[in-house]
Amino acid sequence: GDQAFQHAAPTLWNALPPAMRTLSDVNVLKKGLKTFYFDRLTQTIDDFINTSSYCFYYFCGLKSCSFCF
Repeated sequence: GDQAFQHAAPTLWNALPPAMRTLSDVNVLKKGLKTFYFDRLTQTIDDFINTSSYCFYYFCGLKSCSFCF
């Protein structure tokens, strides 16, 4: 299926910026991967916070509360 390593690995690799895919130093690649995916995660969280009409702590069930940003 789509979750198989044979599918997931090339998909993730191809999603990287071309400059990152051509790096030959493994340590530089590791650092770049951490930065790339952390930035994407941060953007995803920011998008969720900015588009959600519910409290960030959605489990409280309120539209807003003292924990909201």
